[in-house]
Amino acid sequence: MKLSKEQVAFTVHPPVEFIYALNFTANEESLYKFYLDFNFSPSEELRLLIEEMKAKLSKYMNNELLYFFEWQDMLHVLGRIILENESIKATQDLISFIEQSCDKELLSYIIRQALYSENDASQSLVCWSDCQHITGNIRQLISDMDDKTDEDKEKLMECVENPSEIKARLCLLMTQFYEKCYKPVEHKILMKLGSAKEKYETLLHEDPDYFDKEFLGNFSGFKFERMKIHISYFTQIRPWLFHMKPYSDTLWVNLGIYTDQYPRKMFTKAKVQKFVKLLSDKKRFEMVELLGKKPHYVYELAAALELTPPTVSYHLTSLTDLNLLCIERKNNRAYYSLDKEIVRELLKNAEEVLLP
Repeated sequence: MKLSKEQVAFTVHPPVEFIYALNFTANEESLYKFYLDFNFSPSEELRLLIEEMKAKLSKYMNNELLYFFEWQDMLHVLGRIILENESIKATQDLISFIEQSCDKELLSYIIRQALYSENDASQSLVCWSDCQHITGNIRQLISDMDDKTDEDKEKLMECVENPSEIKARLCLLMTQFYEKCYKPVEHKILMKLGSAKEKYETLLHEDPDYFDKEFLGNFSGFKFERMKIHISYFTQIRPWLFHMKPYSDTLWVNLGIYTDQYPRKMFTKAKVQKFVKLLSDKKRFEMVELLGKKPHYVYELAAALELTPPTVSYHLTSLTDLNLLCIERKNNRAYYSLDKEIVRELLKNAEEVLLP
């Protein structure tokens, strides 16, 4: 979607940055590997900050951090809460919102995030925000999910069985992390992001087409009228999205603070390298072929490729990392299909890289 200046608003949103700080601290090693794969080295300042924050948490709180935020759904659950509740403007507002919500309201956000992909219409969701009774049907739905690991299912079941305890643990973790680790550096980070926000506003004003092409990317799979761009320290480079459809016709993009120092050509070349490596595996190549013909769920792919469902899920994760898949949930099954426009774009990129 081609952008106009009037469609775009920049922001520095404290609660969004806070949850990305939680996420980065919990997933430090995997995120460093991700950046390495894309030939980017996070700033030494960030590395030192993460180590300092981790050192301020007790062993118990570090374990809680891993429990909640190695589980990738949690970042998107909290993102969904922030985006759907405009009154949450400060980090403490987010913590207070969760503390003051009833147990099943938090559970409703967790279940909605787990059961429905970003490609599903949010209007069709069954909403538990009115705290209606969570029945055994939900437990059965979780048990039958074919796109979640056993560990993810166990966490979802624990949320259903013990919503009060989950809420209390999450609130304690967020409070401790904020007071001990993040609050002392929050103002400094927000000031840094405020300066970066002005820089990106200027870049957009000077050349909207260049900004769109260089800093954002292909959001053709989303329908939206407006875009809100949060400048983020803890994502460092490139745009990141919450796993949900645009809310109130607004697509929320989290743009790394150093994106302007990481040319799109570098990112494109790294993506092409990962794409070629992905296709060099025979089973992944065959999986791409199958998904290009029609949607499949995990057990269909396992039967067709003569693989176990966990192995299929592992390969699907590799495809998802490059945004090659569309996901649609029907009858509690996640159906995967190939995003052919993204594949065409990657093939075009490969030609540009290999045959300049």
